Amino acid sequence: MRPEVDAEINNPDPHYEVAQDSNGRYLSCFLMNSSMGANHNKYYIIQVFKHAKTGKYFYHFRFGRVGTTGGNMTSCVGNLEQAVRMYDKTYKQKTSKAKGYTPIDMKLGKTESSVKVEVTKVDTNFEASKHDKKVQDFINFIYDKKLMEKSVAETGYDVKKLPLGQLSDDTVKQGYQYLREIETVLQKLKNKTITSS
Repeated sequence: MRPEVDAEINNPDPHYEVAQDSNGRYLSCFLMNSSMGANHNKYYIIQVFKHAKTGKYFYHFRFGRVGTTGGNMTSCVGNLEQAVRMYDKTYKQKTSKAKGYTPIDMKLGKTESSVKVEVTKVDTNFEASKHDKKVQDFINFIYDKKLMEKSVAETGYDVKKLPLGQLSDDTVKQGYQYLREIETVLQKLKNKTITSS
């Protein structure tokens, strides 16, 4: 399936489409670099567009800190071969050990998901906390969702949007499968049909 054109491109044109190289590879990637120690949480998007009407090729990249639109540049390039060289060179540089970016399977255009997942009821009957009231109040303060949303909104971040864009349907399905496997193991531990070691 053809990837979507980056929604944050300057001067969007409905005739742009993500180009393919001579082997059929789509020239579109979303790279991430996250490191708590270095305080990195950044992305880099690389795409090559073809204008469906004019046949011209455009090299596009966007970069920034996760949760921001970041900066971007789009430039017209001579031909597909030149665009592929630029794309491959940037990809190789960014995914090198020196730069440390990792490819992530993301959607860059539309923000609706076609993935349907089965939601099972979770047991929410937890034993009452035995911690001191002050500790309970502190924990409730830390996990106060409305306070978090208010604080983040004050920095100019829109909490209604996904900070990275939208994960691909395959990534969502894979994550859901992992969660189901974890749920199965936890259920077996609860029923004592397996033991932790």
